[in-house]
Order: sequence, then C-alpha cells, then structure tokens
Amino acid sequence: MGRLAIIAAKGSQPRVLAHAARAAGEIPFIIGLNNQVDADFSDFEYLEIPVGHIGALLDSLAERGIQKICLSGKFVRPSLHTLKPDSHAVKLISKALFTGDDKALKIVRDFFEERGFQMVSETDYLRLDTLSSGEIFGPPLSDEQNKAIATGIDALYQLGALDVGQCIITQKQRVIAIEGAEGTNEMIRRATDYLLISPDVAESQDIAFIKMAKVSQDMMLDPPVFGRETMELLIKAGVSVIGLHAEKCRLSDPRDELITASTAAGITLLATDYSG
Repeated sequence: MGRLAIIAAKGSQPRVLAHAARAAGEIPFIIGLNNQVDADFSDFEYLEIPVGHIGALLDSLAERGIQKICLSGKFVRPSLHTLKPDSHAVKLISKALFTGDDKALKIVRDFFEERGFQMVSETDYLRLDTLSSGEIFGPPLSDEQNKAIATGIDALYQLGALDVGQCIITQKQRVIAIEGAEGTNEMIRRATDYLLISPDVAESQDIAFIKMAKVSQDMMLDPPVFGRETMELLIKAGVSVIGLHAEKCRLSDPRDELITASTAAGITLLATDYSG
C-alpha cells in the first residue's frame, strides 16, 4: 500500500530501518530532521527539512506518492527560539510542546492520520531482539542490588502515569537520575557525577539501571530501545545491574553481543517487569 517515508532523527536506527525496508521491497524516502539526523543516507532518496517546516514536509510526501510514514531515531525537542514554525507546525506545537513524549507522539500520529497517511512501526521491517521473562545473565544479585532494582521498577511504574521517561538509575534504594527530555545517554552522563564509586565502599556495587516501557506506552510510536552505546556508558559509570523490560525493550544491537559485553564487564543483565 503506497510508498514508505522514514522521518529520521538522531542515531543509527533510521539507517538500519531504511536498509531493512529496502530489503523488504520498499523504496524508502528518507526525511532527515535538520539538526537532529546524524546518519548517512547518501544511498537513499533523501531530503533534509527543518523541524518546524511541516508544510514543506507534506508537499514532499505528496509529490512522491507517500502513503506510509515511520518515525525513527531519538528526537530531541529543540529550543523554542530555534524554531521557525509554519502554520501547520504552530498548531502541532501548541498541542504537543508541553506534554510528555508519549502523548506528543500520539498527537503527531493523529496529525498525519487525519491527512490520510498510515503510521507504521519499525517492527514491520525490523525484527529486534528482546530479553524474555525470567532471563538473567552475569553474577548473582545481592540483596542490595535487588532493592535497587525494585526501587527503580516501582518509580518507573508510578512515573509512567505522568508520561515521564523510560529509564532510571538507582543506588541501593536511592534514586540517582530519572530520564527527562535529554534522553537515556545524556541522563547516564549527568548521573555519573552523583554515583558513589569506590573500591572500598560496598554500596558502589549496588547501582542499577532500569529501562522499561511506560504504563500504557504506545509501542508502535516510541518503544524503549537499548544498545551497545548505552551499555558502554553504563560500564564507564560503574553500574552493576542492567534491567530491561521483558519482551518490550528492543535491542538495537545483536543480543549475544550485548550479553557478552555485560558479562565481560561483570554486570548482571536481566529481564524486568512490573509487578502490579
């Protein structure tokens, strides 16, 4: 049904998606968001558009007979003073700017669907691994590590109702950082300064990173994703436990590679879920 457009933000995922879509028989048209996109799309039909130029985007889609749209990559909300929105963007901004990410994406989805486009999921083309319920790899968990995990899961469960971030860092029963507008990797970078890391302090081993879908998360629009870049930041930060939402947090790098990397670093990698 019609041609596919991929609206690409930050990261390598949009390029991986473009190649998978091409392999599935699509001729994807890539729309890079200016000051967001950072992958190379020189081997695809490509157009870069400023975030606020929705009219130009719609014209480009119409010219190419686009009927399907897939959003891909990490979108970082730009500062208001950097935007030069057209009339379409003003309407979207007024609805979405001060909402949480999940609600904002649903507003964007409704905008395109009202104009006859079909929003499709990355999983229509990509088969990303997840951890299965009950899976655990690496050193056995201590009582304090289990407390750190439980604290993180409980906090994410409660924050999900407010459409707050998908991940958290805890040390024992203390919340160190919650993902905000900056995204997962920037959260880890700022949290590192607040972690108690010392070879002489036992609790330096009780640091957990948990990433889970929000309660009522739209898994088509914004699923939690975890990959090697994030793992390398967690290794540097001294995290000893990584918990990923069972069956829901998608692995952007090969599962076996991530398991091997975490085990080599002495990190326990496990599948988590909400208990309530």
